[in-house]
Amino acid sequence: MLPFYISRRYHLRRRFNKAQSLKSLLARPDGLRCDSAEIVVEILTRQGDTRKLRFFCDTGADHMVIPVYVARSEGIPYRQDYPGTLGSSVGGSVPCYYDFVEVRSSLSGRTHRWVCAFADSLQARLIIGRSGFLDDFAVAITSRRLIVSYPVSLRRFLGHHGTKLHARARSSDEWEPI
Repeated sequence: MLPFYISRRYHLRRRFNKAQSLKSLLARPDGLRCDSAEIVVEILTRQGDTRKLRFFCDTGADHMVIPVYVARSEGIPYRQDYPGTLGSSVGGSVPCYYDFVEVRSSLSGRTHRWVCAFADSLQARLIIGRSGFLDDFAVAITSRRLIVSYPVSLRRFLGHHGTKLHARARSSDEWEPI
């Protein structure tokens, strides 16, 4: 049977690495263009509603990262039963708490449960990593866009695209959650 996919496309956000040594190496005053892939994710809160948060898609990260201060301010539940250390590729490390986070997806039509490191640092960023995300969704970067896809049945595929064609007359939000 042919696989059918529903996809969301996100424009890569223009960003430049402005390290002085890179500017010198490349002989460009603006530095190295390193567009960032960002997606909006709906996280389930303590109250049962959702919060839309914009995450950096980092395929080099093992799992999702949410700073503790963001979790507290947005009402995202986490336990402190599983403390750990979150390391980065540049050698830094911060204390964290491992727990699960529930992600509601309109693309898949279900709620996903992924491992998340709740980083106890003000410098930590919202990151979506491989574990969970790449198990449930297919991801590609092409033509300055991040494309997130989910396999569906023919019935759901036709229903989704019929609704989408009808909604084309209205403006669509580029930052629609996965």
